[in-house]
Amino acid sequence: MVHAGPFGPLKSKCMYRAATGLGNGGGTLGFSSNPFVSNLGYGNGISNFSGLTEFKRQENKRFPVFSSPPSVLFCNLKLNPGESKIFDYEVILPEGLPSTHRGKCIKILYYLIIGTQKGEITQEPSVVQLPFRLFAKVNDFGITPEYDLMEPILIHKDNSIIRSPTDAPRREPSPRKLFSTADEFLSKALETLSLSSAEADEGDEEDEGSLPYSNGASLENSTPTCLKAVYGITRKTKPVSYTFNKGDTVIGRMCLRRSFFRIGESIHILIHFLPSPIKCYQISVTLESYEQVVPEFACQSAARTDQLTRQILTQYHTLSTNADRSSFDLAIPNHCTPGFITSAVSLQYRLRLEFLVAERTLQNVASGPIDRHHTHNRAQLPIGVEPEKLVCLAPISLLPTHPAYAKTYKSFHSYNMS
Repeated sequence: MVHAGPFGPLKSKCMYRAATGLGNGGGTLGFSSNPFVSNLGYGNGISNFSGLTEFKRQENKRFPVFSSPPSVLFCNLKLNPGESKIFDYEVILPEGLPSTHRGKCIKILYYLIIGTQKGEITQEPSVVQLPFRLFAKVNDFGITPEYDLMEPILIHKDNSIIRSPTDAPRREPSPRKLFSTADEFLSKALETLSLSSAEADEGDEEDEGSLPYSNGASLENSTPTCLKAVYGITRKTKPVSYTFNKGDTVIGRMCLRRSFFRIGESIHILIHFLPSPIKCYQISVTLESYEQVVPEFACQSAARTDQLTRQILTQYHTLSTNADRSSFDLAIPNHCTPGFITSAVSLQYRLRLEFLVAERTLQNVASGPIDRHHTHNRAQLPIGVEPEKLVCLAPISLLPTHPAYAKTYKSFHSYNMS
């Protein structure tokens, strides 16, 4: 869906690559970004010629988005059995990076590459890639800066902060404590649960107290951060409303509390039907995402790209035969990617409302027959009614949320560096 030709010269701009050939942070066009998670038999290596051809084809479509020089954490480190050392590594990421995204037109993934080498220098080093999720920076107006894919961010100077290692106490196997009675076990379990809930409440109060416009604090009196800007936008935006009509006949109005939402929030929707000769029998609301490709990079038409990249996130259906108004909530999944804009592809969100309507006549004023089942009842349209589908689209903006509330694409894995 995206022409890969213009991105060919970018492959040589990545400064450092891991042993598997992946960069520190990069984007891919129209295929799985991890060549070792596929059905081509890669596993620990490439098992057939077709797999090698596919790997080369995918490698040709991979280009860097961000690359930083390596940092040396330690050298000639010797540890005794049971001994451990802790190193703190910190690096400041550029502000203009796009969010982590797994789409159909483009995939943007970020990795922290860690390599260790034991023994002689001739031994092959062990390299692992730790994926992490990144949220793009949002300004005070809820706008994410446009990222130019043709100009990847390459850092040539090592600006990382490495703190001195600290000795960690030797870990001894703790003896298992056996409970003699059931009451003793129950009291210990209740004590643990009470401590966990108290710590969670303190953490929530601390997070809320650090946010703008909470507890009487203003944004000007606090240190401006991306998270505070997001919370300030979602609290300051005004309600929005849309009217939906068929031709020149207005059927009703949809109201939203705001047009900016955070990941993990719920979208409260209120639909009010106005006196009209057209009657609505069913409402279907869908939260969906879609990708837009700049015409100079597009392989398909805009309508075809919208159809291929459309992804349904949440949907709701209800009957509205005799209703004057209807309200419901749509939950935004935690794994969603905040909307972003690049020089080739952008990610957008919208609400799709589908109304099943028909002309209001004396025959269809009453409700239709009921199809009774032993587990449920299903309403039917009145006899002689020929309904039509009315589709309305309402754009919304999706912003990042607190990292603790965001869900990653994959579960955490442990890596063995030996």
